[in-house]
Amino acid sequence: MKFRSALVTLVALAAAALSTHAQPSGTSPLSPPENGPRVTDPGRHAITGGTVHLPSGAETGVTILIKDGKIERIARDANGLDLTGYRQWTLDDDAHVYPGFIDPWVEVDTPDHGSNMPGRHWNPKITPDRSVLEGEGLDGGTAKSLRELGFVAAGIAPDGGILRGTGAVVSTSARPESASADRAP
Repeated sequence: MKFRSALVTLVALAAAALSTHAQPSGTSPLSPPENGPRVTDPGRHAITGGTVHLPSGAETGVTILIKDGKIERIARDANGLDLTGYRQWTLDDDAHVYPGFIDPWVEVDTPDHGSNMPGRHWNPKITPDRSVLEGEGLDGGTAKSLRELGFVAAGIAPDGGILRGTGAVVSTSARPESASADRAP
């Protein structure tokens, strides 16, 4: 009988010890993150103000309603519009909203730093030190052809290689003649 009660006590102590070292579960702050992609809720947004460029022309006083990441409605008269549940964004009068696509991957010529650079990898295809902003970026001809197809921005990436370097997101608008042409005095 003593052996049986000692065994029960030993099992109870082992179970208690194991439960203190078990993975936390539930809504504890110590819980591990969920495995897999995180679910996000894009929500509802109402953008008002600024100048909105529509196919019919530029208009002011327009409200753009976005629901679940998609344009739900463009209201030309916001009076009486029920914006309950929408996060409201008010643009300055000098802001402009244009419709357009974004091309996520356009390869551009990117300068190479040379094989004698300190810390350079033995494989010439591994060049994480390059940046698309060190070169010309998106050339005028490619930008123009993208604009004609309705793309207003492009994600540019270094050409060639395995680890190619750093990319950027740039506008497809035409470059000014002078870098300081559009700057205020």
